[in-house]
Amino acid sequence: MLKKPLPRVTRHLSGSILVAAALLVGTHSAWAASAGSAGRDATHAVAAPMTTQVTPAAALTPPSYPASAVARRISGMVVLELLVGVDGDVKDVKVRSSKPPGVFDQVAIDAASKWKFHAATSHGKAVAGWVRVPLEFRPDSRKKSATAG
Repeated sequence: MLKKPLPRVTRHLSGSILVAAALLVGTHSAWAASAGSAGRDATHAVAAPMTTQVTPAAALTPPSYPASAVARRISGMVVLELLVGVDGDVKDVKVRSSKPPGVFDQVAIDAASKWKFHAATSHGKAVAGWVRVPLEFRPDSRKKSATAG
């Protein structure tokens, strides 16, 4: 006769997995928030790559802030997924989410397609890989510039 697994063991294991996942997400979110809020005083977009395998080759040039969004003091967030080739060039850009939809998408795609990364490696060889990059757009209350800072 087969025995049923003890419910306590299953409950304990699933609880441990949920706690570990919550800690990972919370830590990652806190890091991303602190990386994106380092002292900025111009109208800007903040790029914070969220991976440990693909790293920027140089400072990522932020997207330009659309003049229409500056005039209306619109802020927002675009989350991109970038396919980084073995040469470090961005091969594909996908918008995963954007708020408000359509306002910052094109400037984010245009900027990201020009970025350069160090490719991820596997067994000492460069490999293509995806990286998720959140871009936050915030108008500055002291300046009325339409360019990224």
